[in-house]
Amino acid sequence: MFLSRLLVVTALLLLSGCEKKQNSLQDELEVQLMLYGAHPLLLTVKDGVIEGARKYDSGNKISFHLNDANFQFQEAVFQSRQVSRKGASALVAFGTPSIKAAISNSNPDVKVFFGASSDPVSIGVANSNDPDLWKEKGFDGKDNVYGLVTNFDYVGMASLISNVLPKKESNEECVRIGYPMSDGEPNSVLAYDKLKFQLEKEGFCLISSAVSSPVDVPLAIRSLISKGVSAIQVGPDNTVSGSIGAVVSIAHNANLPVFTSDSASISKGADAAYAVDFYMLGIALGEKVAQVVLDKEVNEESRIDIFSNSKLYISKQFLSSHLNSDQAGLLKGMGLEEGSIILVDKAK
Repeated sequence: MFLSRLLVVTALLLLSGCEKKQNSLQDELEVQLMLYGAHPLLLTVKDGVIEGARKYDSGNKISFHLNDANFQFQEAVFQSRQVSRKGASALVAFGTPSIKAAISNSNPDVKVFFGASSDPVSIGVANSNDPDLWKEKGFDGKDNVYGLVTNFDYVGMASLISNVLPKKESNEECVRIGYPMSDGEPNSVLAYDKLKFQLEKEGFCLISSAVSSPVDVPLAIRSLISKGVSAIQVGPDNTVSGSIGAVVSIAHNANLPVFTSDSASISKGADAAYAVDFYMLGIALGEKVAQVVLDKEVNEESRIDIFSNSKLYISKQFLSSHLNSDQAGLLKGMGLEEGSIILVDKAK
């Protein structure tokens, strides 16, 4: 009799333990981070997302899991399909190719968040890439899609270039700027068109060189150098930015400065950028993720917003060697207020 009761009690305890474990697993909210590649900009946004989500996730219910497509679109598609079928609460995609893959290939019941894309047309949330129309008409897209659209500030970028580089000589057609570009990344193509138009007003020519994968980047930079460019400009291009180390090494060996569209690349050796603070973008996106996943009150009209707070980022070494540390002169030339410049130390 005693043995029978002992067995019953033991069974109940085991059952109770299993239920607690099952409830614990059910309480955990799985968020899959879909990284297009290990580029500094995307990693910065990713870190910001995790930090931002903690603001609303005081109970640590959200668990983050990282997926890296290694700059391969088909891998991004495969990963999006796989993780959405395994019961993820949400996918957070970084970089336009991964965003497209996540939106098009994930389960409709899974929330999809995106950041670090300045081309809302290609990811299906707008009908125009004109920022003025974004503000006027807002965004569209599927009901399960949330995110932040960034605006590549080509006017500010052109102003930086024109205030840093020497003007064209009277016998020159223009001062050439090299632009390595992946045709498969709409962000990069769009930025090229807009920046080219703006730079032509300042007496500069933007010369492109196509890349299909990271292994093409060194060849593209050498090709641009052979065409007599005075600097290298890296746009919002994941393929090129993922190889920023090679870009910087080859360009600097030819005594050419490297400008970028993201601040994270400066610590990797680039010289200057006019860009949004992508860590703060990540924090804002992380807050949005946590609010939605944890069923907090969310304004459906702001499922997709514009994130824009561009600043001038410049390496201390470049400011000293090329501009005689004249911060005030550079800010005045660009029409920026004091405090709009952030000095960055390059990696040793």
